[in-house]
Amino acid sequence: MIKHKKVFRLLTEWNYENEEEYLNAEVQKGFVLKKARFLRFEFEPCEPGEYIVRLVPNFCGRKRKKQHIDFIEETGAEYLGSYGDFLFFRKKTSLGGFDIYSDLDGKIQIYKGMQKLLHSLGF
Repeated sequence: MIKHKKVFRLLTEWNYENEEEYLNAEVQKGFVLKKARFLRFEFEPCEPGEYIVRLVPNFCGRKRKKQHIDFIEETGAEYLGSYGDFLFFRKKTSLGGFDIYSDLDGKIQIYKGMQKLLHSLGF
């Protein structure tokens, strides 16, 4: 049995939904994200479907990052790391749903934050 695996992958923040789908597809294959770092994702074995993985935008800045993490961890989620402007969390499916920014206003907030990021990069 494989104890863990490492994947080198460039996260495209403007396509974060596909990245989140990729991470959750890995869970269905029996590997859940353990750590997220720049270009490097570490996975550990799990039962297929045991976790839900979410990428949560952190457009509130460095000063409020800890508060943002603490708030999400109160739902039973586990913080795994950050990459760019996104925070990575996983939560056991047995603890219930894990929908963050699932309403229209939340999605608008995400895309406005990405628009600011792209403007700051000159796009």
